[in-house]
Amino acid sequence: MTDRLTDTQLAVQLARKAGEIALALRAEGRLQGRALGDAGDKTANAFLIPAIREHRPDDAILSEESEDSDARLGQSRVWIIDPVDGTRQFVKGSPDHAVMVAEVRGGQVVRSWIHQPQHARSYVAERSAGAPTVAAQETTSDAPQFSAVLK
Repeated sequence: MTDRLTDTQLAVQLARKAGEIALALRAEGRLQGRALGDAGDKTANAFLIPAIREHRPDDAILSEESEDSDARLGQSRVWIIDPVDGTRQFVKGSPDHAVMVAEVRGGQVVRSWIHQPQHARSYVAERSAGAPTVAAQETTSDAPQFSAVLK
């Protein structure tokens, strides 16, 4: 039996993969402008939703790119995702776009993750714990140790 990934491990792993998917789509060069932005969002979203459901089947999901339903309102835990935040930057080829994921429990954001694929940088923010940077290869701890924590 494999070990269950921590929420941070899962979120960072999935955000990285979603970023890779969007970048690969852009690199194909077949789409441009709004069509590229829409396809990047939809393709990354199509990866993230089933991946989260596979690993956290009891959790609800709210995505900027999917139709919302009242089903999530009764859930104690909700994942909120924006598959490509900074769509204009993504379309223009700027590295300043990100995959964003947040965890909400009891109506409060308790943790969030941002991955900037072209910068190979992930950020983790946890309620009352600051926002340390997770190095590109670091995903082993749910509460990584950092020499400096941004508050």
